[in-house]
Amino acid sequence: MVVEKNIIDQEIFLLYQQINNTNNQIATYSMLIADKQEELTAAEERYSTLLADNKERIQAMEEEGSVTYWSVLFQANSFADFLDRINMVQEIADSDHRRLVELNDAAVAVAEAKTSLEEEKVALQQTKLTLDETQHELELKRIEASAILKALVARGMEYEELVAASEAAQEQ
Repeated sequence: MVVEKNIIDQEIFLLYQQINNTNNQIATYSMLIADKQEELTAAEERYSTLLADNKERIQAMEEEGSVTYWSVLFQANSFADFLDRINMVQEIADSDHRRLVELNDAAVAVAEAKTSLEEEKVALQQTKLTLDETQHELELKRIEASAILKALVARGMEYEELVAASEAAQEQ
């Protein structure tokens, strides 16, 4: 029984270490989640800013009316003016394209940040479940150790009674 008690005590010690390690993992995941939340917030702010800029550009285009690239080109007064207008139209088109690419990249960054954040939250939940299981196992080991200890104490008392009875018998 004493050997069993020692083994259970070692298991309890190992479970305490495992609980400490799991608590450290939980703390690490909590910090990672905070970092991922900051990344998500920054990505969402960037996306919102780019979306607002894009809306302003679209609104400005609507307010200008139905001016097309072709109409701008055909209003050229000379060949040099025509080339300048082609460059201007190309720059505007490139700028609009860059805005859309940036907006798309920002949307992708938001999606990736959300996914990463969710993955960290899932990992945290799994670690918490592991902690709960370990704590439950620890409680079972404590109960088992307590039962063995009670049995040892009871045996000790029986031994003391036997020793007392033996001494009494020897005295008689």
